[in-house]
Amino acid sequence: MNKLGDFMNLKKILALSLFILFAIPQTSFAFSFKKDKEAVTVQQPHAKYPSKYDNIYLEQLKKEYKKVSNDEVILVALDMMKNTNADFSRRAILT
Repeated sequence: MNKLGDFMNLKKILALSLFILFAIPQTSFAFSFKKDKEAVTVQQPHAKYPSKYDNIYLEQLKKEYKKVSNDEVILVALDMMKNTNADFSRRAILT
């Protein structure tokens, strides 16, 4: 009977240590992530757009192309067509 009690105590200790092993790092990661997210104040460009298309430049594009579309992807595509071989198509879209 003593061996069974020792086994149950060992099982409880093992379960508690596994809980501590996995639970505590997750909560500390969540708290540190929240702090890092608040610290970022730099204008970040969208991941799929070239680096010049940050939020400020996108707002300027929205004002320039407000009659055509509100979709950022279309605005970026129209801006990329400017002063290239595709400028003819860009002007056709804008009229």
